[in-house]
Amino acid sequence: MPSSTVALSIDVEDWHQMVSRAFGVEQWDRPNRHFERQMREVFDFLDDVGGSATFFMLGQTIKNYPELAQEAARKGIEIATHGFGHEQVFTLDEKQFRRDVETSIDLLVKHTGTRPVGYRAPLFSINQDTVWALEVLSELGFEYDSSLYDTPKVPRRIAGIPRRATQLELPSGRTIWELPPSTLDLGGFRLPMGGGSYWRLFPSWVLIPALRRIASRDESRALYFHPYEFDSEPLVSPMPAELSPRNLLRAGWVTARYWVGHTQLLTRLRKAGQHFGFLRYRDAMDEVRSTLGARARSLSRAGVIL
Repeated sequence: MPSSTVALSIDVEDWHQMVSRAFGVEQWDRPNRHFERQMREVFDFLDDVGGSATFFMLGQTIKNYPELAQEAARKGIEIATHGFGHEQVFTLDEKQFRRDVETSIDLLVKHTGTRPVGYRAPLFSINQDTVWALEVLSELGFEYDSSLYDTPKVPRRIAGIPRRATQLELPSGRTIWELPPSTLDLGGFRLPMGGGSYWRLFPSWVLIPALRRIASRDESRALYFHPYEFDSEPLVSPMPAELSPRNLLRAGWVTARYWVGHTQLLTRLRKAGQHFGFLRYRDAMDEVRSTLGARARSLSRAGVIL
């Protein structure tokens, strides 16, 4: 019987769609049978372990697969948003960001009847240059964000990212809760342990003790994954008919990068499920709020959490 819980999330985006777009494939914005299989494996996994999750759903993907959003809602999975176009926030201005988020909200309300209260930026791309994005989310009525991840992959990331769920007081005086993915403190160095490539690379004998240590310190136990990581078949994405030598190498790197450790992920997640129960982010937030109350930390305009 699991002795603790972990907040589990899936960034619901079509890997094939985005790789095809990046390589200039014509008609990249269309349904793909591989994605439907991957989502079926996500649903089967949750049924098998008897857990639930939060789906941060990408608008341009849900536009092609509305029935999958509807099925998730019927299953009691929390419907949150990943924005619409999967563009990194620091490449947008405030008006473009607001439009991107509002478009995703409208799609989710249309197809699931649920207005999302949680948001995650593509590639965790809210940084020191885009503190205004959290203001926009608060104005739009979001209760929590999960975009601040203490990983070197994020350029100019927010300074002082908390190790547990925290209410942030924004420069305007508005507030929003932040639920960061898990990191392991190793003597002042934070090792990202929240999911994705880290769970494809590290073995279970590293991951499970790390989560236990994080839990013992009452720090954020929040994981994130993607549908393609649940795929039991090799990743295959269409490429343009002609690729330059440079893009041919790039295509090989992209496929290899996402395939490494791919076949071990489900095994590792199932082992984690023997020790931890999986729950929705919103439920994890409710637990934190009932325990911690509304004590907030300040986020400065310069992108520093005090």
